[in-house]
Amino acid sequence: GYNRAYVRLDGPFSYDAWWQGLEAGRSFVTNGPLLTLTVDGTADVGDTIALTGPRSVTVSAQAVSATPMGGLDIVVNGVVAGTAGSAADPRTTLRFDGAIALTGSSWIAARTTPRALLSSSISP
Repeated sequence: GYNRAYVRLDGPFSYDAWWQGLEAGRSFVTNGPLLTLTVDGTADVGDTIALTGPRSVTVSAQAVSATPMGGLDIVVNGVVAGTAGSAADPRTTLRFDGAIALTGSSWIAARTTPRALLSSSISP
């Protein structure tokens, strides 16, 4: 597929709303797979979660593609913290649901790993 950016809007589509969503970080880029990512069931793309100390969060991510993907990674502060799927068994839908331990301020992202040249990433 072609490279493109998707932006989550909180209301009806408009040029200004699209740019506001992009500037707020409520977006993801892809050249194929579509991604969803939530943390603790409510935090979505571009959201911030206030933690009072170290704890585990529940991460749910899904990737859907017309072309099989090798895997779906959950990345925390640049390190893979969870994985779904395998390049040895490519799928068109991959899902991760699991607890991720956070020890302090962190960022969380989901990304697909390619079976071929398709990949995408997303971060709340």
